[in-house]
Amino acid sequence: MIELLNNKKILFIGAHLDDIEIGAGGLISMLDNNENFAFVVSSGHSSHAGSHYKLRQDVFFKNMNECNFSKENTRILIDEPIDTCFRFDENFERIRRTVGLWLPEINPDVIVMNSKDNHTDHLLLNQIIKEIYRPINREKPRMILEYQTPPSMIYDYSSEDYNCIIGFDSDIMLKKFSMLQRYPIPSLNDIRDIEYIKKINEANGMLSYGENNFAEKFKLTIFS
Repeated sequence: MIELLNNKKILFIGAHLDDIEIGAGGLISMLDNNENFAFVVSSGHSSHAGSHYKLRQDVFFKNMNECNFSKENTRILIDEPIDTCFRFDENFERIRRTVGLWLPEINPDVIVMNSKDNHTDHLLLNQIIKEIYRPINREKPRMILEYQTPPSMIYDYSSEDYNCIIGFDSDIMLKKFSMLQRYPIPSLNDIRDIEYIKKINEANGMLSYGENNFAEKFKLTIFS
């Protein structure tokens, strides 16, 4: 799977700062990202009360730079101190217009994005991306990989929807941890503990993936 992705133009996108690292931090640490893109829709902070807006911005750009994303290919689409994406009803059309401007221009082979979970902002982004992406460039196969960023930070991968597993070793897991540790967000504490992650992976039947049972699961959809 990694070999396949290394030959594709990939867009990693999250509704908020930290979403990409939580859901796909291991994956991005294994890829050559020179030609890939990392976008966050909203830089606001209302979904993480008390977190520092500017500091979280700086952490996002530092993390993406360490994963070899170019500065030009790393963006915050709606850069405001309020959480634009968090207000689902008020901002649906605005976010759809914003996404609609750059997604056809980039025309990625693969999109790695939030799954359609209990967060209204993740649901919003998932809807918009699929609506705009499906009609683009029907001449070539395209993929969507959906990652999970649950509110409890306990990854429930028991659903059969998560049909793509990418395993990795402890070095990659530690790199993912280091990216998450930079964010001043108490709710991330659980997923900063390696033993905790091992227990979650064991509970979800992921004992055979990766050198030390570390893995990320995705829902894979292919359009042709």
